[in-house]
Amino acid sequence: MASADTGTDVLRFATINLLNFIEPPLACYESDNIYSHAQWQAKCAWLSSYIKRQQPDVIAFQEVFSPDALTRLLTPLGFTLVAVEAPGLVDGYIYNRPINMIASRFPVLELGEVTVDSQVCQAMGLDTGFGFSRRPVWCRVQLPLVGQCDVYAVHLKSKRPSLDPSGVGAVTEPDAVQTLSRQLGRACSDLLRGAEAAMLMHHIIARRSQDRLPIALMGDFNDGLGSTVLDVLHIDNQIDAWLAASPDRRDAGVDFYGLRDSFHLHCLHVGAVERAPTHYWGGRGNVLDYILLSCEFDPRSSMSTMDVTDFRVCDRHLFGPQSVLDRESSDHAPVLVELTPRS
Repeated sequence: MASADTGTDVLRFATINLLNFIEPPLACYESDNIYSHAQWQAKCAWLSSYIKRQQPDVIAFQEVFSPDALTRLLTPLGFTLVAVEAPGLVDGYIYNRPINMIASRFPVLELGEVTVDSQVCQAMGLDTGFGFSRRPVWCRVQLPLVGQCDVYAVHLKSKRPSLDPSGVGAVTEPDAVQTLSRQLGRACSDLLRGAEAAMLMHHIIARRSQDRLPIALMGDFNDGLGSTVLDVLHIDNQIDAWLAASPDRRDAGVDFYGLRDSFHLHCLHVGAVERAPTHYWGGRGNVLDYILLSCEFDPRSSMSTMDVTDFRVCDRHLFGPQSVLDRESSDHAPVLVELTPRS
């Protein structure tokens, strides 16, 4: 069976941070943070144009405040959309917590949220009330070429400082309070993001150990994969050592349970290439948006059945928007991978 759009033997996964996808007259965070009708139409048109051009088959969305509006937009394009929670409503028409969603052109067989295991919380020294800042979405999709596949959409805790200034202890000098609350707040955000990553990987490994299905983990990680707080999510820093070991000494668990950065898998085919940032802050580019894949998509694994034959970062709108559509798009660049069966 072929991909939904081209008739060729390819599949495409994408992840898109939509930056406050909220239908007017609703507002996000502040009472006056409302799109005009023209802005909202442009934002929807930008997304529709991207999907028609790039033809993804499965999409992980972040920062969705209006899930019904996103469903109305994508259903005519052949997608089924799923979510596991409603956006957070503060007061009347003001929302303060967006959600993750998954869109698929192919049948969604099962849907659920990523739960937090209380025993793992206790073992890690976390409060038993710990939860994700934005709940990850998990669904099982029946894909051509691959079969059943577990797909995750995530948006991990941001680096924004998250600490009340009243919690800095005995420090009272105003500048010191401000500096300390900012620095401790950043450390707190890192700890929370690392805990989310650990809980996420616990869920992925527990499910994979039971069902043994391919995995695609997609979303805005709010950090680089080289960060120590995200080490738990992938094996890109271990794979060379694993490959260097003789076949009889290789750790099968590393291969089967470890996720790989799709960019690195793509480089196995095209050689070393420069990686494009997916987000800019203060003039500096960072890679925050990722698609991680299991060993079924890694040609170095004996279990591999698919190759990552293309990797695209669509970032034109981040460099001086050329149109109204670009101006109302997103502050992140969508990431897309193309997958083909191994020959």
